[in-house]
Amino acid sequence: MRWIDSWVNGFSSEVPLQSSIIDVGCGTGNVMRRLAERTPTLLAGIDISAQMIAVGEKKLKGLPVDLRVGDAESGLPWPDCFFDVAVLTSTIHHFPNPDRVLANVHRVLKPNAILIIADPLFPFPLLQTINLFLKVYPMNGDLHFYSLRGLRRLVSKCGFERIRQNSAGFSAKYTLAYKAGITHEAAT
Repeated sequence: MRWIDSWVNGFSSEVPLQSSIIDVGCGTGNVMRRLAERTPTLLAGIDISAQMIAVGEKKLKGLPVDLRVGDAESGLPWPDCFFDVAVLTSTIHHFPNPDRVLANVHRVLKPNAILIIADPLFPFPLLQTINLFLKVYPMNGDLHFYSLRGLRRLVSKCGFERIRQNSAGFSAKYTLAYKAGITHEAAT
């Protein structure tokens, strides 16, 4: 999957070495396998498909993994402030309620943790046409694709800040944001 490789090549340097990473909508673990190069302390993943998780467990055998079947909109089965990095690669357009997913991701991230969202990007007139079509006939679980501005608004609405958007190749853009850290005044 060349487009996933483009995204991961683009954002992998943003992932701190030896961090704990959650991949929301992890599928068969392709992104986690690539992020294993960052020597994570934990690679966690959640996907609604038990079959994909089973493939991922085989593919990631020998790595520090915690893969679970679940619906990220309903919640994430990890404690608050647990992960250093959250990755959503080609998944945000599948969720009926992406704000719930991002609220759950926000909860499990540590202060100053990184959120990375990589999703297909379409030119504006095509984006409108695709989204109109998907309202009538959702295909392959695709529900709604975002513009860069729309994704920025969604991420901001869910409590993330210092948002920036980078290119990892033609039509391969990703959004990077941070969970707010604890200020000195809040800590005292």
